[in-house]
Amino acid sequence: MIALSVKQMYPLTSKILRFWFGFAETSARIEKKPEWFRSTEAHDSIIKSRFSDVQIEASLGELDYLKDYPEGCLALILLLDQFPRHIFRNSPKAFETDTKAREVALSAIKSNYHTYYGDWQRIFCYLPFEHSECIEDHNFIIPFFSKLNKDKFYNTQKTAIDHMKVIQRFGRYPHRNAILCRKNTQEEEKYLMNPPYWGMTKTQVQTTKEKIRKIPKKLSKTNK
Repeated sequence: MIALSVKQMYPLTSKILRFWFGFAETSARIEKKPEWFRSTEAHDSIIKSRFSDVQIEASLGELDYLKDYPEGCLALILLLDQFPRHIFRNSPKAFETDTKAREVALSAIKSNYHTYYGDWQRIFCYLPFEHSECIEDHNFIIPFFSKLNKDKFYNTQKTAIDHMKVIQRFGRYPHRNAILCRKNTQEEEKYLMNPPYWGMTKTQVQTTKEKIRKIPKKLSKTNK
């Protein structure tokens, strides 16, 4: 593969950021999008069809020069951290570029790029550390999450802390065990009986979705 020039890359960077955030400007104020954390097979397919080739280039290091500017750095983080989770869902390959994603995210933080990002763009710069199974990464990133507006991002901050607590307890994410062919410990088996939504296995997510679908529409409206 031949790496694109910076001049050629800007449209691609813009394409990635517009697709994910709705804006190419990394400082733009945006609202949370439901597909970010509650994706569907259709959304996964769109990402796979549009960005699979570029994601491979990013995984091979052919787009590393994107780290030289804020927009490119954020686009590269998405390619290495978020997109694989859609393209390779329920496969070990979903996590193969996590280490590289953290390296790019760390570069963004050290270069102070993250200080120019809007709130949600900043969060996606921090997520590679939240996805880590290394407690040091969580200890590093929690203070950055803590600086977000607590009124607006309380749940985001709580989720980051919850991720850290799971790593403190198990040293890994139990919900990944089946995908990575890791055997559950007895303690992990107990945990997986009632995990948080983000820590559910594929089967548990499907079961939960089925239960939600079966809730009568009138009852659903009453509870809103």
